[in-house]
Amino acid sequence: MAQVSELELPELDFFDVGLKGDRFHAAMDELSRAGWLAASPIGYFVLDRSRRRSSCARARPPSRG
Repeated sequence: MAQVSELELPELDFFDVGLKGDRFHAAMDELSRAGWLAASPIGYFVLDRSRRRSSCARARPPSRG
């Protein structure tokens, strides 16, 4: 499995002072259409928790119990 730092992710410019109101919502809609995870200068943003949950569940090894 690839590490998150190796993925080509859409980017959220968290420091863009103009990213507010309708422009913010439009940017978030666009990012979420590209996937459930976005990169930024300060880290990563989970854009869709339900899709993240299913992706992580598939990545887990089977339990031994």
